[in-house]
Parts: sequence; C-alpha cells; structure tokens
Amino acid sequence: MTHARTQHPNAVLTPNGRHRMVRCVLEKGWSIEATAERFQIDAKTVRKWCDRFIAEGSFGLRDRSSRPHHSPNKTSPRGRAEVIRLRRKRRWGADHIAFETGLAASTVQNILRAEGLGRLDSADRATNPEPIRRYQRDRPGELVHVDVKKLAGIPDGGGWRIHGRGNAPGVKRSTVGYRFIHFYNHHRSHGALGWATPTSTLRDNLPADHSLLLGNNCSADSMPSRWVPLPYPKVSWLARGTGTG
Repeated sequence: MTHARTQHPNAVLTPNGRHRMVRCVLEKGWSIEATAERFQIDAKTVRKWCDRFIAEGSFGLRDRSSRPHHSPNKTSPRGRAEVIRLRRKRRWGADHIAFETGLAASTVQNILRAEGLGRLDSADRATNPEPIRRYQRDRPGELVHVDVKKLAGIPDGGGWRIHGRGNAPGVKRSTVGYRFIHFYNHHRSHGALGWATPTSTLRDNLPADHSLLLGNNCSADSMPSRWVPLPYPKVSWLARGTGTG
C-alpha cells in the first residue's frame, strides 16, 4: 500500500515510526506507558503494534487493507453472469435488468461499468455492430457541399490588435473590406477545393473550370489521376441561386 496516500503529513506512526516505537519497548526496555507518552499515543496502540511485531515481524508493522474478509450482501457470480447475459442478449438498461433480476439499479450499473458494458454500443460489437455512417457519395458531383468563410481584411501597417480599437494618432482609418473563402467538397474522395473571392454570392463565384470541383488545387493539371473531370452542366444547378450548405 502506498503510504503517501494514506498518511497525513504529521503522522507519527508511519511504518518507520512504528518500528522505532517497538524497538523502544522490546530492545531498550521501555515500559508501555513511557513509550506511549514519548510518541503521544495510547498505551493500547503501543501494545497492539508490539504484539503484531512479535507475531509477524516487520511485515506486521505495515498498513492492512480495510476491505472486509466476507461480504454477505455481495452479488453472487451467478447474479453477475445473469446481468451480463441480459445486457448482451436483450440490450436492456440498468433499470430493466434490475427489475428482472431483483437487484438494485445502482448494483446493476456498477456491474455493467466494471465489465465495460456501461455504454449500450459496447454491449456486443461482433453481432450488433453500429452501421458505419460515412458521408460519402458514389459518384463525384452527385452532391457538392459549399461552405463560405468570411474573413476581414487587414490594412497596411496592422489592424486593431496593434493600434487598438480607436484610430492611432497620425494614422488614417482605411476600410479594406472582406475576403470570402469558398470551399467546395464533392463527397467522393473527401477532397476539397478552396479559393478567396471578393464576394460571397454563390452564382458569382462558381468556378468556370469544370474540373475544379473535383480537385483540392486551383490547377486542373495538379489534380490526382483518381479524380474524374466533372462536366460543367452537371453543376449548373448551383448557378441558379441554390443556397450554400
């Protein structure tokens, strides 16, 4: 047992302190009362540790576990097995299992947590696997996802994080506007294309190059060979004012 976690800083009877106390009685011939007064403890405590040392040696001076030797109300192995069986087979919750087995719901929950079955999705992955929900399409261009990120421009000489919210002396305030980063994802290979534009309108920023919606670069020549060019008419519905998202 780790004594750093069980003894307070001013403890007198650490294992080493108990050994010194026992030596005072058994080796130096001190009386029980004198030893108790020296270590500021009760005489019964001195006698207890001396008896343990005589019976068990230095091992008897260690801390003992406070766990009971017998627990009459402990759930039997058969009861634990029944809880686990119902969880795996019926996939019931703790309250339902407690009603069927006659155990307390807190006891059932402790058993499930100890067995790693606290979450229902971990009850039996082999026979009841969660379906893989991957957001992916069979053909490039079947679904095109568009996101627009609005970024404020930074004027020459630095923005408000350098000069503060107000105008700095001798610095004329200039408005540089915003830039909009458009991201297009065709949901086939999870490759995305992005570029900056001065406006956020979708119809004004649809790429004129019909192959760009399938790549992650602005150059069609640098696209991986596994990306198939998408004819522009396939995405012409985007230019009819379809919202982003």
